[in-house]
Amino acid sequence: MDDLLGSLFGAHGRGRRPARGADIRTTLTINPLLAFTGGKTTFQMQSGSGGSAQTVKLTVPAGVKTGTTLRLAGKGSPPPGGGPAGDLHIRLTVPSHPLIRRIDNDLELDVPVTVLEALEGAHVTVPTPTGDVKVRIPPGSQTGRKLRLRGRGVQTKTPGDLYLVIRPTIPISDDPEVLEAARSLANAHTTGVRDGLKL
Repeated sequence: MDDLLGSLFGAHGRGRRPARGADIRTTLTINPLLAFTGGKTTFQMQSGSGGSAQTVKLTVPAGVKTGTTLRLAGKGSPPPGGGPAGDLHIRLTVPSHPLIRRIDNDLELDVPVTVLEALEGAHVTVPTPTGDVKVRIPPGSQTGRKLRLRGRGVQTKTPGDLYLVIRPTIPISDDPEVLEAARSLANAHTTGVRDGLKL
């Protein structure tokens, strides 16, 4: 009787919804630069038990962190006998970048410079997540001095800033002329370099 009524009135009455497939949960490690800028990526995922690998296209929004989960509707398992597939839930892992430190939506990048560049100033080209930028190193830049590049941080709706941390670099050399130049630099200090080092 139920089957007969369903066939007569199913098209006009409150018919049953077809069964929905199961959701799939997986994890994905992405390049930290992709987390900074956002963009598209692809990865391979096994299709079912013993099934072939399928390529999944994923759009990653800027600003994601480890633990962020993205959902792809209809990319999960299809139900037996047909019907809408479940969803694919992708939990992201974002490793630390070897050179760039993230602080919320701001970024920090150490920029090595020569002693001469730090003393007299220079124009240097530095890489950023959104492309290379030419910046001016002010004369007399001490180690740890920060230069801010507005909008060059994590590219969220309101982009963060990128801070360049100046790091004067001392050459490793036993050349007598280099050591003599270092002595001249040391004699140029008018106060002790560790005078303020007190706990």
